[in-house]
Amino acid sequence: MLDRKQRLRRRTENSTPLRECSSGRIQVGSSQKSAQHRFTKMGRPENSSFSWIMISACLYVLSGVSQPILMAYAKHAGLGDSTCQLYMLFYYLGPATVALTLRRSPKTTLPKYELDESRKESNHYGSLTIADFMVEEYGTCLDDRIWPSSSQIKFASFIATWDIFAQSMVYAGNNLAGPTIFSIIYSSVTIWAAIYSKILLSRSLSRSQWVGVAFVVFGLSVTAMDSLSQGEHVFVGALLILVGSSLHAMTYVLSEMVMTSSLPNQSAENDSILAPSEQDSKKVLTGGNTMRFPRLRLEPISVRANCAIQGLVACLVFLLWQLLYTLPRFETLILDEMKNSGTTLIQALVIMTSISLANLLHSVTFYQTLKDFPGGATSAGVLKGLQAVLVFLVSSIALCGRIGGVEMCWTQTKLLSLIVVVFGILLYGKSTTLKMEKEGNCVQQVVLSTVENNECKESNILNI
Repeated sequence: MLDRKQRLRRRTENSTPLRECSSGRIQVGSSQKSAQHRFTKMGRPENSSFSWIMISACLYVLSGVSQPILMAYAKHAGLGDSTCQLYMLFYYLGPATVALTLRRSPKTTLPKYELDESRKESNHYGSLTIADFMVEEYGTCLDDRIWPSSSQIKFASFIATWDIFAQSMVYAGNNLAGPTIFSIIYSSVTIWAAIYSKILLSRSLSRSQWVGVAFVVFGLSVTAMDSLSQGEHVFVGALLILVGSSLHAMTYVLSEMVMTSSLPNQSAENDSILAPSEQDSKKVLTGGNTMRFPRLRLEPISVRANCAIQGLVACLVFLLWQLLYTLPRFETLILDEMKNSGTTLIQALVIMTSISLANLLHSVTFYQTLKDFPGGATSAGVLKGLQAVLVFLVSSIALCGRIGGVEMCWTQTKLLSLIVVVFGILLYGKSTTLKMEKEGNCVQQVVLSTVENNECKESNILNI
């Protein structure tokens, strides 16, 4: 039987890294939660190994690279009318199919859970989730295949509605300005995600992390003078991409919030889950500073359910738009354009199906990256920067001389941009790793020191 100190030490080693340990407040890094605190349907730990996390991140980037290229082909094939938004229906059809893998939640009622003393102490530091309660006490676990609750569906539907406007603006701008300009401006997702993460998730970024992000944006901006072409639609397209990128970055942060189990920065006294008699134990004094701990969100939505709900809601919205707007104008806006471009029905189906499959893969790996990749929403934004540079490479091979003009082709400026962006990504990743290690060591020292002080006080009381 492990004593309380040993149990808490083990939980501390496996717990979520806490941020800003040198200041007067501790914040839980919700997206950096240890894989040992997530469970599969059989009750076994879900080992999100480093290799799988990197594979997921690579698939996320590569599928993202294919999207603007496929959209350019759809435009060239006469399928890219920005008012019909037919391509957006197929865009969201892929993620919507994930809903077919969900089933109804079993009607079971969990018994009331009473926290014992050791679990209360562990919960102060955000290391105990509802999955821990269920697996350790009742031999069961959360199943990611069940439909989420109504509150979760409402929040995911709100994110989907937000993203509908964002993606519609982004890809309408892509069809007007082209994939190269799209990639340059779309890289601003990195900055927007970092800003929104700091505001909504109270996530701090070190100076070196900000330098890495700045390198990413600067590297992509290097190609602006070389890539921008004159045209009456370029400015409007660029503006749509910029605004849409900002809105899309918000979905990164909102999705991270709904998929994690910790609420951001709840510091009010009445937010405590402890009884009044236990209020004193939630404060840890180090150097005169008081550190407050956030509450626990007991209903995080799974990656599968979040992908399915958002895709299904968006797909239904665009399906309704096709019935009300596109269908009465289908021959003029779609069939005539396909005929002028020499596109057959089979070719159109291949392009649209490819868009669906690419976004299905991109959506699943996107949500997985938010949960597992260090840095959460901000790291996902940096990966978007890498995606933008790779678009330059692919577009020069697949589109140069075939679709568009010289802006689709490879240049020395784009090579310089690639070098700068990769350097920024490596700098950001290294800074994130060092920051997590530093904060993890700090938290473990604080927790163990607190336990030792409490045990010393208890020993003195017993001696008296």
